[in-house]
Amino acid sequence: MIGSRAAGSAARLALSIAGAGLLCGAVAAAEPDPSRDDFSRPLPGLEGEELAGFALGRAQFRTIRLSGARADGSGGLGPVFNRTSCSGCHVRNGRGRPPESDAAPLTTMVIRLGPGSQYGGQLNDKAVPGVEPEGRAVFLPNPAVHVELDGVAWPLPSARVAIRKPALGPPAPHVALSPRVAPHVAGTGLLERIPDAALAALADPDDRDGDGISGRRGGDGNGRLGWRAELPGVEAQVARALHEDMGVTSSLQPSANCAVGHDACAVQAGGGIEISDVAFQALVAYVRNLAPPAPRASPAADAGSRVFDAIGCTACHTAEWELEGTPVRVIRPYTDLLLHDLGPGLADRRVDGSLGNREWRTAPLWGAGRIFAVNGHRRLLHDGRARGFVEAILWHGGEAAPARDRFRGLEAADRSALLAFLASL
Repeated sequence: MIGSRAAGSAARLALSIAGAGLLCGAVAAAEPDPSRDDFSRPLPGLEGEELAGFALGRAQFRTIRLSGARADGSGGLGPVFNRTSCSGCHVRNGRGRPPESDAAPLTTMVIRLGPGSQYGGQLNDKAVPGVEPEGRAVFLPNPAVHVELDGVAWPLPSARVAIRKPALGPPAPHVALSPRVAPHVAGTGLLERIPDAALAALADPDDRDGDGISGRRGGDGNGRLGWRAELPGVEAQVARALHEDMGVTSSLQPSANCAVGHDACAVQAGGGIEISDVAFQALVAYVRNLAPPAPRASPAADAGSRVFDAIGCTACHTAEWELEGTPVRVIRPYTDLLLHDLGPGLADRRVDGSLGNREWRTAPLWGAGRIFAVNGHRRLLHDGRARGFVEAILWHGGEAAPARDRFRGLEAADRSALLAFLASL
């Protein structure tokens, strides 16, 4: 039983969070942003051919793919896939979430697979007629982790992944299963335009300055997009999404998305390029030209921005970047696009239950305050386990543990201001 002092602290904390509308229990009382298009607007200044190309790309983004060749260019689905369109995962260009129940199907997230998987890099849970899906992912609840906050043991729920009906047998014990929600895509093209030299200058993989922050570049040293900064830019991101999410081949990913030994998949694969270069480049241009929502200024948000900086969050969530060769000269995405060790709590789990990779790219925070208005939920982190900003912060470990602990030690007014700042983004 919680003592009266702890209960009072819990009540004050609940009131401060409810006032900001930032946790699941506050959803009913929160008044969401009336606009559902905050992630769907073009960058300012687009006109003429650029604006027409943006509209063409938007149509491609929303196109429901069908199997086989289609005269209108909508074919190429499968043979195995996860969703039938880009917008199927990125609803209104927004953010996905975990399934509503442990056994419900995944609709706006996927399961990435670690090295050594016979299924390739991603589990495809759907297939065209005549082909067996690769398997079905289910979420099994983990025992809740508790973190103390204002004298109260704050429960942090999470889940582990298991694969049912694996078409090619269960993955090997050492293979990591990594659930990933679809991130919102607004502003992605601007992240691509941050100069490489600036990112390289910020990277500190060996922590030479001794500040406990050792961010490094992902991919082959030029990564910046994806949950693990494994992709260098928008073209690579779009090509992978077409290939692994929908089974659509392109000039960048020309081979069918069939695992070795999945004979029915290989038989059904049509071969050849299934999306034209014109349609592919329209998709790329659309993603590149989606504008991030502008932050909403307020005295509370301004105060919270100072708290955010003071407790060390900007050591990874770099506020501002200057761009080159674009009309947009300065952006404030709150990310360094680098990989950081966030501790065992956020690490991948292998099939045998052991810990896998603990590194994640610093998630951009712009638009984080608009997720509920656009997508009707507040689920955060790579797998959507966090039910709002407080839980997302409390899950941070590893290099982010000192900043997390300073957050836990904040006075109520400073914590409320910080949450108001995040909600303003």
